[in-house]
Amino acid sequence: MLRAVIGGRIPRSPRHVVLGMASLQNGSSPVRIGNTLTIRTVVKITKTSEASKVATMKTLNEDVLKLHSKGEFTQASYAADYAIQKAKELFGDDHVALASAFANRGFIAKELGDYEDAVELYELALHVYEKQDKAQHGKTVVLQNLGNVLRTVANQERNPTKKKEFRERAKVILEQAVEAIKASDGDNSLKYASALQKLANVNKDIRDFATAELLLRTAMQTAETVDAASRVLFSIKNDLGLVLKLRGDSFDEARELYESALEYAINKFGETHKETIIYKHNLAELLDTNEATKHEATRLRMNILLNDPSQSHSS
Repeated sequence: MLRAVIGGRIPRSPRHVVLGMASLQNGSSPVRIGNTLTIRTVVKITKTSEASKVATMKTLNEDVLKLHSKGEFTQASYAADYAIQKAKELFGDDHVALASAFANRGFIAKELGDYEDAVELYELALHVYEKQDKAQHGKTVVLQNLGNVLRTVANQERNPTKKKEFRERAKVILEQAVEAIKASDGDNSLKYASALQKLANVNKDIRDFATAELLLRTAMQTAETVDAASRVLFSIKNDLGLVLKLRGDSFDEARELYESALEYAINKFGETHKETIIYKHNLAELLDTNEATKHEATRLRMNILLNDPSQSHSS
C-alpha cells in the first residue's frame, strides 16, 4: 500500500508506484516524476475516490425518491435500507451521507404509516447531523419532519400521559427548527413563516391557544410581507381561524380568516380540490356554532356534498 509522506516523497521503484496508483484510481493514468510520487497526487487520489462515493450515494438516493414518486413505497423502503448500508460502508457512521440516507428512510416509513420507525430514523439522522458543522439545511428539514411525525404519533396515541409526552417532544423539536431556519434564512421568509405555523399547531394541540395565536399572527404578518398571494399565507389564516374558533371569543375574525382562505382555494384550485373542501368544512363548523349562521352552515355542507369528489352521487 502507498504511504503518503509529508514532504512529498514515497520512495519506491517506478514500477511499484505505477501499479499502486493504478489500483487506487481504478486504472486511470498516474502522475509520476522519476521515482517520486508527490503528495499532490495522493490528495488527487483521495478527492477522486470521495467524488465517486458521493456520486454513488446520489444515485442511490435518487432511486429511493423515484420509487416513492411512483407510489412504490415498499420497494422504496428496500432501496432506502440498501442506501443506509452503503453509506455506512463508504463513509462510516458520522457522515452527512448516512444522515441523508436515514432521513430518506424515515420519510418512506412515514408514508407507509410506520410512524414509530419514522421517529427512530429521523432521530438517527439528527444525531449524525448534529456532529457536522455544515449541512444545516439537511438538519433543519429533519427537525421539521421529526416534529411533524411526533405530532402525528401524539394525535394517534390513546394514553393521555404518552400523548402529552409526544406533544412536548414535538414542541421542543419544532422550536429548534424555528431557530435553525431563523439562523440560516432570517426571519423574513416563507420558510420561517411555515416553521412558526407548525410550532403554533403543536401549541394548539396542548391547548396553549395564546402562544399558538401569537405564533400564527407573527407567521401571517411574515407571509404577507414576503408574498401576499402565497399558499402558505392562506394556510396560516385557516389555522389561525381554527385557534380563534377553539378559543370561542372571536367569531367574526375567525369567519373572516376562514372565508379568505376559502376564497383563495376556490380561485387557485377550484371547487372540488381537497384543500377547498377542507376549508369549506372548517367554515361550516364555525358557522354551526352561532345560531344566527346555522342556516349558512347547512347550505355550505350541501355545497360540499355536491362538490366533494369523494362523495358518491346517485341520479
